[in-house]
Amino acid sequence: MSPTESAKMSRQRALEWGLIKVRWFGVAFGIFQIYMGTDPPCNPSTKEVILGGACEPSFLRPLGFLLIAGLALVNIIAGLWLRRAKTEGSLFSLGAVVFLIDHLFLIGFVFLYSFGQYTNTWALLYILPLEGALRYGMSGSLISIGITTVGEIARDLYRETVWGFEFDLIPGTTFRVGIMAIIGLVAGIMARNLQRERLEVEKRADELGQLAERESGLRAESQAFHRATLAGVSTGSFQDAMQGLVETIAETLDYPSLALALTEEGPRGLRLRVVAGHNYPRDAIGTILSLEEGICGPVAATGRPELINDVRKHPNYLELAPWARSEMAVPLAIGDKVIGVLNVESPKEGAFTQQNLDQLARLAVGVAVVTENARVLEREQAAVKKLTELDAMKSDFIAITSHELRTPLTSIRGFVKTLRRSELDLSPEQVSEYLEVIDRQSEKLARVIEDLLFVSQIEAARTEFLRTEINMKDLIDELISSEFEDQSRRVLIRGDGARVITDKSRLRRAVEALIDNALKYSPSSSPITVEITETGNTIEVAVHDNGIGIPEEESERIFERFYQIGGSLKRYQQGFGLGLYITKQVVNSLGGDITLESAPGKGATFTIVLPRQLPTQEVAEAAS
Repeated sequence: MSPTESAKMSRQRALEWGLIKVRWFGVAFGIFQIYMGTDPPCNPSTKEVILGGACEPSFLRPLGFLLIAGLALVNIIAGLWLRRAKTEGSLFSLGAVVFLIDHLFLIGFVFLYSFGQYTNTWALLYILPLEGALRYGMSGSLISIGITTVGEIARDLYRETVWGFEFDLIPGTTFRVGIMAIIGLVAGIMARNLQRERLEVEKRADELGQLAERESGLRAESQAFHRATLAGVSTGSFQDAMQGLVETIAETLDYPSLALALTEEGPRGLRLRVVAGHNYPRDAIGTILSLEEGICGPVAATGRPELINDVRKHPNYLELAPWARSEMAVPLAIGDKVIGVLNVESPKEGAFTQQNLDQLARLAVGVAVVTENARVLEREQAAVKKLTELDAMKSDFIAITSHELRTPLTSIRGFVKTLRRSELDLSPEQVSEYLEVIDRQSEKLARVIEDLLFVSQIEAARTEFLRTEINMKDLIDELISSEFEDQSRRVLIRGDGARVITDKSRLRRAVEALIDNALKYSPSSSPITVEITETGNTIEVAVHDNGIGIPEEESERIFERFYQIGGSLKRYQQGFGLGLYITKQVVNSLGGDITLESAPGKGATFTIVLPRQLPTQEVAEAAS
């Protein structure tokens, strides 16, 4: 039996066991329905049904229990048959028989309840087209729809003949059959699409297996590896898939160690990154190699396998596993493009032969396809996640903009209209006060627009550095006196005037944003502290406040664009939420970093760490 036939029988067997369980539930439900829920409301004196129809006929319960008993017996026989079925034909016969019996049982059960004018027991027939779609795809669904259509027309004629209800082909029968047809067609289409996808996967798997077998006479253990590889990468994250792939290969072929390295774009062109390993040093995972380094680098660069009997004698060997003595490496290629390298190492000298290398090269053909598909899937998932984040960011931006721009504009327009009203006799003091409000709100609008433009310049990398020697204390004193003069008494500066060579305007903007943030989120009577510290080749500027603090779960997101504590609909302060985002981008562009220490109710400390001398633009770009 081929792997495809075996998989098909496993799926069919699993389906039959699942339907047997559903059928037992149907038995229990039928008993409950007959025993507890059959009597329609009748008038005690006349025995007439209040809502129409007839009282429960005497034959209903005995016949109902007989149907249920028959279904239970069929289910027992189906279970025994399923345990003994060894061939695809026997499973097909079982499925066809119970498929027909399910139709007879449900249609018969619905017939039992035809005495009630408003009965809705016919809804149970929805199950039949679904079962047909599960078993035979669209064909099975259409067969069920045809059978139930005939059954419903016959039932309506039976209701007219025996119980005196008017034959209601339109809309009664048409409505019920139409709903069943919609359900059946949808289920059939879904089943057909799933069948096509499964056949395509099986076809591709067979093609890969046949290709490898034709080219090399793949042994049984290699075939097992191939199936395990496909199964190992079918679920989970990309990292989990690659680790599962490596573990499967190593365990199937009894490799002492195995590593997978994939190509990626770096600042200076293509490079290799070790992404997974079996019996490999943990700290070696993630190692980046140029295409000139070690044994794997040249394999990726040339596309030619390498077999090394003694790595200590190889002039280009790069030690990642200290115990390694022999090694073989093969490229992973899609067409003419090398996407990575499979590398096997052993603690024994001369552990591998040319046959081992050929085997690894053959396996690399399938591994390359699986790896590339997994990587494409990861990119697609990342793109979807990014689009989702952008959509959420757009919503936040619209929500914030509607408030942050509308409020000052409304204020400006209101005071301008007041000043233009000739009938008002405004005093010079009032005019001056109104103009001051207009100027303040205009300045707020200008600052918002300036922030947005600055963000776009940072993200487009259109700004250039202007290197200047700066005294940090003088810079902060100047900043406080010009931007925070009315709150200067709240700002305490500690530390000497450390000197740094950097872009003054960018650094000034970053420190200004931190001080403004600290003042904004602190009580008006609470001081904030700006501390300057020199540490080796770096300087630190720490801004501490005694405000509301930042919850741990929001400490990472606080540096995102348009983000404030609580989100766009629960904002503690006005503003676009760009201050900390701009600060982080500016500090990173200056070759530094920013950290946060905080706890709810205990304030927050933001610390900027900068090199004493701004790196050149080329160095900064390479580092990023």
